[in-house]
Amino acid sequence: MRKVLITFAVLVVAGAALAATVASGGPAVSNKKDKNTKVAAKAKKAADVLAKTVYQQVSSTRTGVGSGPLCAIAVIPGPAGNFNIRFGVFNTTGGNTLDVLIVDSFFSLGGSSLLHESVFATAPPPGGTLAVEYPGAVSGKGPAVLSFTGFDSLESVAFNTDPDTYDNPAFGATVADMDRTRMEAVFSNGLRCAGTLAFNAGFNASIATLTQTSP
Repeated sequence: MRKVLITFAVLVVAGAALAATVASGGPAVSNKKDKNTKVAAKAKKAADVLAKTVYQQVSSTRTGVGSGPLCAIAVIPGPAGNFNIRFGVFNTTGGNTLDVLIVDSFFSLGGSSLLHESVFATAPPPGGTLAVEYPGAVSGKGPAVLSFTGFDSLESVAFNTDPDTYDNPAFGATVADMDRTRMEAVFSNGLRCAGTLAFNAGFNASIATLTQTSP
């Protein structure tokens, strides 16, 4: 009887640990040899500052903004060969909350495709939440999907992803490799917006300007 109780307790603890891992955005590291997961906290903080600077410059000059109303701006600070794949995403709408974000790198890596094995080091919007819907506690095999609460106008979130190839879970993707990643956003009022990452040497960052696609 004692062995049964001990086994049950271990399973409960393991289950709680798994739930905590999922709630925090999945495993922080998918592979110890992967350069995308070996990023110091200081580098992540520096990337957040740079992303905000790029966002302010792009929003004021409307550089790279396509047709249609601008909904959001996503930035991965460079240089092009940087392994720190840290997104800064900024809600530029007037009065709408950003509820869901999809990051799809199927056409990245020169068309060869990258998958997002994990999402980690997340920073939610002020007073809101950020949840990683996919991938969870297991390695992802496609796009990353994030949901938010309280992601209001002129606020931002940040997060890292580990982009790898389908045959190499330790692939070290660079910022430039992320070109042609499609980003899609769903807003509280039904607004749908999308944009594609492209490295901009002038800003030394990969930038996606998400513009309205519907309604």
